[in-house]
Amino acid sequence: MSFPLLIGCVDNHPTRQILHPVFLVWPEGVYIDAGNDGIAPPTDPESVQQTSGYGGHVVIGYRHHNTTILPPVGMVYPDILTDTTTSLPGTASGHQAVSQPQRMITNVWAAMTVMIALNTVLAEQHILWDISNFNAYYSTHHTQALTPSYWHSLHPLTSP
Repeated sequence: MSFPLLIGCVDNHPTRQILHPVFLVWPEGVYIDAGNDGIAPPTDPESVQQTSGYGGHVVIGYRHHNTTILPPVGMVYPDILTDTTTSLPGTASGHQAVSQPQRMITNVWAAMTVMIALNTVLAEQHILWDISNFNAYYSTHHTQALTPSYWHSLHPLTSP
């Protein structure tokens, strides 16, 4: 069985805004997207609070027979599709790598989660979960498991 596969390991929403409609025109396909938090310094000089940079997610979207069975990242996190504050890399205002750097361990965690999903999709042609939220600092992750009964509730024709 062959199907289109889109993997989004990008660090900005404008690129996801480009990938989203590409996935939605496919009659069949899988879209795996990884994202993680950057390190944001506190906006108040008196505060020591900052975005840790340890959190992230991987979302698996799935289309079957011209129907979105599992929503892609832009439907799971709709603010991605409406974000106008970030820019594509290389544009004049695209300074996110400097203003919001990322932690290497978080990127590695996201990459390994994508590889786990990719291995299952390609080797076994199954999707066992569709959303994984993780925190590399606390070594935790929560996935939304897709059991056979869950698949059946989503779309009776796609049950494994």
